Amino acid sequence: MIDRAEGVAETAASAAAARPASLPGLETARSVSGYAWSVLGATALGLALRVFLLGTPPLWRDEAFTAVAVRRGWLDMLDVVRHDSAPPLGYILVKLANTISPAAGSLRMVSALAGTAAMPMAAALGRRIGGKRAGMVAAATMAVLPSAVMASRDLRMYALASTLVLAAALALWRAIERPSRGRLLVYFLCVVLAVHTQYFAVLGVAGQLVAAFVVLRPGRVVLLKVGGVAVAAFACLVPWLLAAIPQFQHTGSPFWVQPFHLDQLQGLSVQFLASTRTSPFSHAGTLDWLELPIRVAGAGLFLAPLYLLLRRPTQRRPMAYVALAALVPVGLLLLVGVFRPLFDARYASVMWGPLIPAMGAGLAAVRWPAMAPVVAVVLLPLGIAAAMIAPSPPNDDVPAAMAPLAGHVGPDDFVAVNGAHHYYTVAYYEDAAAIPRTHVIANGVAWFEGTAGYGPDTWMTRIPDSVTGRIYVVGEAGRDPLPVPSAFSLMETRCVDHVCVETWARR
Repeated sequence: MIDRAEGVAETAASAAAARPASLPGLETARSVSGYAWSVLGATALGLALRVFLLGTPPLWRDEAFTAVAVRRGWLDMLDVVRHDSAPPLGYILVKLANTISPAAGSLRMVSALAGTAAMPMAAALGRRIGGKRAGMVAAATMAVLPSAVMASRDLRMYALASTLVLAAALALWRAIERPSRGRLLVYFLCVVLAVHTQYFAVLGVAGQLVAAFVVLRPGRVVLLKVGGVAVAAFACLVPWLLAAIPQFQHTGSPFWVQPFHLDQLQGLSVQFLASTRTSPFSHAGTLDWLELPIRVAGAGLFLAPLYLLLRRPTQRRPMAYVALAALVPVGLLLLVGVFRPLFDARYASVMWGPLIPAMGAGLAAVRWPAMAPVVAVVLLPLGIAAAMIAPSPPNDDVPAAMAPLAGHVGPDDFVAVNGAHHYYTVAYYEDAAAIPRTHVIANGVAWFEGTAGYGPDTWMTRIPDSVTGRIYVVGEAGRDPLPVPSAFSLMETRCVDHVCVETWARR
């Protein structure tokens, strides 16, 4: 009997030895749940949309301001930022990216990675609302929403700020459930990083606290804890605010944002579906066929949270918190905009992040098998629009217009930018040796054109008569021409897209 048992054991051992060994990491991959794989897949899709041809589109004006600012030394860069209009964290991260490469793709990668990080956070919020299926659809919604994709491909701080505000909404919810030191610390860090990225994050965090008080109804002790943490995080911004006192000198100056009017609400919904700077229907008719599907998708997204609130009573409270965490701060911005022109879709994008997982959870609340076609009808047109728009935003092709000047601007030449609009894009794309010889010619330049980064003689009211070399005039086609000294004759005019470069030489 014993011999027989030993024979069976030896046979089993031989069979086990004969089986091929498992591939490295295969068992680990098998242990990952289907939900985790779905979130990873949505994140991978979102990352692909955000990095595809990331360095191809030319920088637009605000992007170029950031790119030129981070070329300076650390102290010089911070001096520019404290005189402009934003906190420093976004610039610091782009400065680190600039040490790897000053190319547009490298600099935009900060926003791309920040936007990608929003997908797992959206999944976590969606899962808290309606379970795993809601988490998966929330991540997919964040992955393909064109406004989120476009912000993540933009060399500005808005994608980073939006992700941090989204993280703060999740961290606040977790801290209210169990206010342990670790969870309160995570919430503190999210708020500190958010308010050091974009000032409108303060409204976002304040609105989240209001939403939590109204919907989650924490006890007094818990409310004091999370409120105290938020106040402490806000207080960490004070040293920067003291250093950035020059920013507040702009308070009484004219601003580019228009006074609030009701049409902005309609524009906000269009920009939410497309981007903050373009409609998906504006690319020379290339997306006209998507207009109706995108409008249907938009209606589905905005109605989805209402559907969940009506059909799933047990999920009403978590849905209400997430939705109000976005709507309350956007409402506060609207209220401020009535008295001071500040309401703009880019600023609202910092705060509307929690609304996206709420929409995804609402879509997931549709009963199976109807959920699959509903999600496809809503998300597929948005994904197509994001894939077509993102690599080709309507940025002026300044590098192509400036290319013939490369290496040809001599020490006696003068580069005149007709107005301040294209100064930073010209400065980014031209040779470093030509930057000191590049000047903005205008009767006046508003501070929001980036005057914080100007040198002592960057702005001039006219082209001086003392120029001994050639004069290159850069400006938009159709703009009133600059008066050039009478001793010069026009030699050549080259236009690419809407940007023209004139070459003038002495007679």
